[in-house]
Amino acid sequence: MNFLSRQTPFVNTTWVVAHHPFASWESNWRLNPQQTFKLETLFAKGVRGFMIDIHYHEGDIYICHEHNAQKQRPGNCWDTKWLMLASPVKLDSLLANLYNLIIKNPDDIIMLFLECYVPMQEVAALFAQNNLTQFLLKTNPNTPHITIGDMLTNNTPLIVFSDYAHGRQELIEGMLYTKNYRESKYNLAEYQGCEDRGEMSRTKYNEGTYGSQVINLFLLNHFYQTSITFPGTLTYDEINNYNHIKDRSVKCQKEFSLFPNFIAVDYVEQGNWGGVFAFVNEQNYKTLCAFTNNDCTSVHLDSLVGKISNDHHHDEL
Repeated sequence: MNFLSRQTPFVNTTWVVAHHPFASWESNWRLNPQQTFKLETLFAKGVRGFMIDIHYHEGDIYICHEHNAQKQRPGNCWDTKWLMLASPVKLDSLLANLYNLIIKNPDDIIMLFLECYVPMQEVAALFAQNNLTQFLLKTNPNTPHITIGDMLTNNTPLIVFSDYAHGRQELIEGMLYTKNYRESKYNLAEYQGCEDRGEMSRTKYNEGTYGSQVINLFLLNHFYQTSITFPGTLTYDEINNYNHIKDRSVKCQKEFSLFPNFIAVDYVEQGNWGGVFAFVNEQNYKTLCAFTNNDCTSVHLDSLVGKISNDHHHDEL
């Protein structure tokens, strides 16, 4: 964990979140891929937050994009294996891999952000089958009393946020909900500022799941509706530009008095001036200085860039 101390409260940390890691070039996803690397590779390169969509498909529970625009249930996944464009992944398979990551990396925190079109009881059952329930943080993460060290010492390094399966409010222990954090609207083509997503499943600011508990967590969505770029449009080095992300974050702080804890992007390894990794490391460095009573002198931006490698470009995978 770059520039993170065990004594730092979780609410004062900032994390890189990969939007739809299942739709990656490394996973042979060619239908609107949104990442170069799959989840396990992204983890190895420093990503700790992952946004995934969960749907019914072929009688099982899958991670995928849904092609039914009307969102009727049960949903169906884009499944074009025969064209080698997109191949859905079973949730059970991802959770098994997640268990191995947690076991092999006891000093790391992992966050999942679920857009769930399946009843939460069924999702929770798969977490239990893969021995993940024991790792779930069951305490409201908005409290400033929960530190990184607390989570690791108590062996609860896994935070799972989910929506309410679009109308089905099912409170499952260890499954936190989208009303536990504030979130900006997604799609940079329409929302360049800090517009509040404000879905019906969320409560008003400062009216979270836990009564009058103040919401301290904020998710900044920094991606487009579609990740496909064309000649003359912005590249992902430009979209994930360090300065672009910083400007939006500062704007959100002024509007909401909240600084982003989670920054969700496509193609996380791309971005001029170090991109999202440089920004996240810079924020965590400042927090580290504050909570360890060290002099937070200026550090050259190059030293804050994450150790993510650009050795593999998506057109080579």
